[in-house]
Amino acid sequence: CAAPCRTHDDCPRGSGCVPAEGRCLELERCEQDSNCPEDKVCNDGACLDPGECPPDALEGPQGNDEPARATAVHPGRLELTLCPGDRDWLSLELPAGVELRARVTAPAHGVQLTLLGPAGQELARQPGDIRLDLPTAGRHVLGVQATDPTQQLAVTLELTLDAGRDARA
Repeated sequence: CAAPCRTHDDCPRGSGCVPAEGRCLELERCEQDSNCPEDKVCNDGACLDPGECPPDALEGPQGNDEPARATAVHPGRLELTLCPGDRDWLSLELPAGVELRARVTAPAHGVQLTLLGPAGQELARQPGDIRLDLPTAGRHVLGVQATDPTQQLAVTLELTLDAGRDARA
């Protein structure tokens, strides 16, 4: 990408955004199995081994399957692929006194969200939608997981910030 990216929408077709690095990466893409090498199949637009779940651009070079390796993101719309048994962790640097809303817009059901505060304490855990005034500033970590551990899901997540309850009063 010529300009930095924050979401996949900022990147040209056939590439995905790595928000922590602010750059687009070209993905090995396919439209059907015949576009892939003989021992691979086309799964969600990528050539993979049969049964393999495609990583999304938010996985990062070491993966983001635990809070310590959460991928840094900014508020906005994010696209994730949740592989069976996978939990993706995303981090946001946030000020105190704002309201964070994390909302799964697709699929309608089947996704659990977990929000951890700067000290690693669990602030919220619920299906599909978290809305919370943040009492402290710092690195907050959001876990995204399918409620059925055998399922692969393509997830659209909206992260928004608003003035906290004190600022609205």
